[in-house]
Parts: sequence; structure tokens; C-alpha cells
Amino acid sequence: MERAKQIEPLGQVQIAQASQRNELLLENGDVIRIPRKDGLVLVSGEVLFPNAVAFDGSLSLKEYIDRAGGFTQLADNARVVVAHRDGGFEQVNTEKLFANASIKAGDQILVLPKVDEKKRQFWKDMTQIIYQIAISAKVVFGL
Repeated sequence: MERAKQIEPLGQVQIAQASQRNELLLENGDVIRIPRKDGLVLVSGEVLFPNAVAFDGSLSLKEYIDRAGGFTQLADNARVVVAHRDGGFEQVNTEKLFANASIKAGDQILVLPKVDEKKRQFWKDMTQIIYQIAISAKVVFGL
């Protein structure tokens, strides 16, 4: 959660796959970013050895993850995100039989961590109790 709070949005708009991208109007200060051609795929997140892997068109998503040491114990196999160079994102569940993503040179593969359901349920219950206490106090004290 702390890491998520520190992330600042890039303020970018993905137009690479937009059907009307040639009709978009640019304003003063707009910047068009054309990604540099890159022969690497960055594998990070909950893998044993996060690193860059040389792009190979014959490798699958799972094979790229295996080249980074495979999943850690904290990894959620159902939450793998592939960030493409054009700004697009694709979420892949690697536990499904035919789940795969089209990996291109310059892409980033991010393996997300498991979410502890017990902790989440605890905080949900606590906020509900606090809310009910606040409502009861309002009724009793007429606030």
C-alpha cells in the first residue's frame, strides 16, 4: 500500500492503437514519445531474480518468467501484467491452460504479489464496525 501511495501518474495517453489517432489535436506543451527500439524484456515483481531477458519471439510468457528464476512464494500467478512499449497493458492469469500474452521486444512483465484475504477481510470488518458506531453515536447524541 505504501508503495502504491508513492506512485505518481505519468499523465500519458496511449494512442498507438486508437482508431482515430490521426485526428487527435495536440496542444502547446504536448509531447509525443516514440519508444526506442529495444531488444530486451524486463521481468520484475515477485520473481526470484528480477532482470532483463534478451527478446526471443519463440518464448512464452511463462518461459520469460522461468528465465528470471520463476515465481516467488509471494507471487500471485493469476496476476501477471504485461506492459507494452506503446503504453498498453495486459493482465494474464498464468494458471489458465491456454493463457499467454503476446510479448514484444521492449515489453515489461510484472508479477504481482498475493493479497492476504484475511487481512483485507479484517480491515473491512473493522471499518464497518466503526461506521456503525458512528451512526449509533449520531442517533444517540443527535449530532
